[in-house]
Amino acid sequence: TTSVYTSGDSGWHNSIVIDSNDKAHIVFYRDDNSNLMYSTNKTGSWVTSSIETSNNVGKYCNLAIDSNDGLHVSYQYNSGNELRYAYKSASSSSWSTTTIDNTGGKFTSIALDSNDKPHIAYRDSGGDLGYAEKTGGSWSFSAVQSVGDTAFTSIAIDSNDDIHIAYYYANIKYMFHLTDPSGSWPRTTPEDIGSNTAV
Repeated sequence: TTSVYTSGDSGWHNSIVIDSNDKAHIVFYRDDNSNLMYSTNKTGSWVTSSIETSNNVGKYCNLAIDSNDGLHVSYQYNSGNELRYAYKSASSSSWSTTTIDNTGGKFTSIALDSNDKPHIAYRDSGGDLGYAEKTGGSWSFSAVQSVGDTAFTSIAIDSNDDIHIAYYYANIKYMFHLTDPSGSWPRTTPEDIGSNTAV
């Protein structure tokens, strides 16, 4: 066991990836000053810095790494409940940040497809399952499942670049699976994992 960072009330909503040199990269939320933090041991010892320090930012952070060791983070700007995204290339020490959806952003999860294109699942402002993707330099987002009480999303991408999202529907306390096998989201009832209850 190694202590990564011990200042303040750290380690909330943490997410970890390993790069091509087997070095670790971690993002987390520091609750006492409400900032989004980043730690890595790529130099041989743990070094921690901040990604955003606007206070009250960084909950529900999730991290993905691309084929060039670039880092992609999804997270919430807590005060305005915004979905935000941060990126840092392997050769850079600075992060670029973008607001994707300025009315929703809880329970984020992020994954990259075979072209290193980021995809994000999250809870939107109405409580529905939101999905965002980046094409070129711009983001698009929409609600892909109208459930009204989405929580705890997880997103993965298979070898065909089909998107898979697991999410918890808090109102009835079940987990569901949704996918886009044809490249567009089906407007049907998602798969209920482990029960016969339908949304």
